[in-house]
Amino acid sequence: KENGKPLMGASFNKHLRTLLSPHIDYNIGKISSHSFRSGIATLMGQIGYDDNEIQALGRWSSKAFESYIKLPRTRRIMMAREIGNMNI
Repeated sequence: KENGKPLMGASFNKHLRTLLSPHIDYNIGKISSHSFRSGIATLMGQIGYDDNEIQALGRWSSKAFESYIKLPRTRRIMMAREIGNMNI
């Protein structure tokens, strides 16, 4: 905010809805402050931040952030192939 205080979740969501409602049908789906948790974790992972840095930025005390990270489809396919080729 202009006064230096942080924008709280409810206020942020209100601003998002005001800005995005002309473009998003909120009766079908929505974008909220929570939507950014996945986006930021994914972006940080893609550009090379390590797990500890991602975990610290998101203030996660566990490895829960890993469930937020969305890998590109091509990377998921490659990982599945690697796992399938493992000799156990």
